Amino acid sequence: MRKSIRVFLVLAAAGALAACNFSPGAQATTASPATATSTKESIPVPATDTVSAVTAAFTGSPPGEPPASVGSWLTDPLTPAKTKDGYAIAGDDFAHNLFERPLDKALAYRPDLDIVGASLTSDSQWLYIAIQLYGSDTETKTLAANYGVELDVNLDGRGDFAVWAQPPFTTTWSRDTLTVYGTSTNMVGGTHPLLSDAPWIGETYNKILFDEKTSPDVNAAWIRVSPKDPKILEIAISPDIIQKPNRFLWNAWADDGLKDPTQFDYNDVFTKKEAGSPYKWDPEYPPKALSAVDNTCRAPYGFKPNGSLPGLCESQPAPGPGPTPTQTLIPGPD
Repeated sequence: MRKSIRVFLVLAAAGALAACNFSPGAQATTASPATATSTKESIPVPATDTVSAVTAAFTGSPPGEPPASVGSWLTDPLTPAKTKDGYAIAGDDFAHNLFERPLDKALAYRPDLDIVGASLTSDSQWLYIAIQLYGSDTETKTLAANYGVELDVNLDGRGDFAVWAQPPFTTTWSRDTLTVYGTSTNMVGGTHPLLSDAPWIGETYNKILFDEKTSPDVNAAWIRVSPKDPKILEIAISPDIIQKPNRFLWNAWADDGLKDPTQFDYNDVFTKKEAGSPYKWDPEYPPKALSAVDNTCRAPYGFKPNGSLPGLCESQPAPGPGPTPTQTLIPGPD
């Protein structure tokens, strides 16, 4: 994601946000997506795909505390607040499935939709992803949107797994509101992954690998609000449910609009004219069919990219402990 405008406030973290311990200097960008071919087909209702033979591998206790060392991380631009008509200043690239639209239908700013950054760490049992939001919902004082993580284990620009959660959330690990999606078609992203193919109709995330209702004994994923910071949402994922990849790309989502990973990629569902734009200079302003959503570029885990990959963030300095950069909100005109 090409994120040209950022204001960073480097804080001495001293472990205060261990789960979101970003290193300074991260950049995000839009990478050139890869291409593939497909035929159009109707979108079916996703089928449940729980496999009893692997249930034992997931059964166990809730996660503990995420490790302090960070294995992968990214940052995301912020949207101006305190404006009469909300707008973005960077980070939204509809053509490449990148959105910076933390605005409701009335164009009011939603701090609980504005992703500041995200980090990923792991232990012997779990992958931990911490999504840092700018703030809580102004009315409910909670993280009131849907939040998720998408993983590309083939490094081809197509999502292979999506872990998705809806509120309410607590500071105790829970899996009541989580769903893990997979795909049997490998067509997430349509004909050209990440690029807009609208109007494209096809089968994308069509498998439910886990949810509490259909597979209560499967210990696949958990979620909580960080006990250390109410603006951080933590998701723990069992590597078993995503086929134990040793490397992958991942990104974060905050969504109170469509809230439906089975329609990914969103820029295949709507044309730009239908979706609207968060940029005031754009003739398609304001956001229309596609609003109240923020996502990030993709960060690597388990490897150092040698060249460009579809959706990859532009710069990936080595993660690790150290000062935690946070972003200062850029105020707009009242």
